[in-house]
Amino acid sequence: MSIRSLIGMEDSSTGHITFIYCHNDGYFEGVGKTLVTSWTDPEKIRKLLALGDISILGNVIGRKHRFDRHHYSPRAKKDYTLAYARDRGDEGCEARTVATRQAFRKEGERYNAEFLYLSQNGKWLGSRGGAFTKVNF
Repeated sequence: MSIRSLIGMEDSSTGHITFIYCHNDGYFEGVGKTLVTSWTDPEKIRKLLALGDISILGNVIGRKHRFDRHHYSPRAKKDYTLAYARDRGDEGCEARTVATRQAFRKEGERYNAEFLYLSQNGKWLGSRGGAFTKVNF
C-alpha cells in the first residue's frame, strides 16, 4: 500500500509553493527522513521539483532508467528517485505552484496525500493533517 505525500518548496519572497506528488513511503520515517538527510541544498531541491511527480524518492535524482511494472527493481537502483515523466514517459506530471499554504493543503486533499513536506529557508517542515512542524532525524 502506498503512503502518498506532497513535496514542496516555499518561495521566501512571495510565499508561493512549488510542489510535486510522491506516491510511495510518504510517512515521516520514509520521505521525511530522506528529505532531511539528503535534500537540504535548495538547488538540489529545485532539480527534484523539475522532475515532476515521482513514485519513489531516492537519495539522489539519478539517471533515466526503465520503469514499468515488469522491468523495475527498486533494489537495483535504490538511491535513485523514480520519476513518472522521465522514467516512464508519463505526461501531465509537471510541478505545480500555489499561492498559499492553505492552497497547498487543499492540493494535499485532492491528491489524497497523508503527509505534506515543505522546504522553507533550508529547513524541512512536515504535516500530517495538522500544523507544519520541523522534521528532525
